[in-house]
Amino acid sequence: MKLTEKELESVKCTLIDETSDFILARVCDAMVDKLVNAGKLSENVSGHNLDVEQIDEIVCSTFKGLYYEKEKIKQ
Repeated sequence: MKLTEKELESVKCTLIDETSDFILARVCDAMVDKLVNAGKLSENVSGHNLDVEQIDEIVCSTFKGLYYEKEKIKQ
């Protein structure tokens, strides 16, 4: 059984939203953990003011790495 184009697009949008929320949360958690481990931040502080450009850099690098891994597997 196949989805209609509209249903397919809806599923894609849902997964993109869920995935992007997860990735953003995970990147922020990893950055906070790194700052805590480096002694630059207390674990008890909430509402961290993380650098948006660094978040973007991490996300972009991660997806580039995934793409290159996929290309290596194809070869």
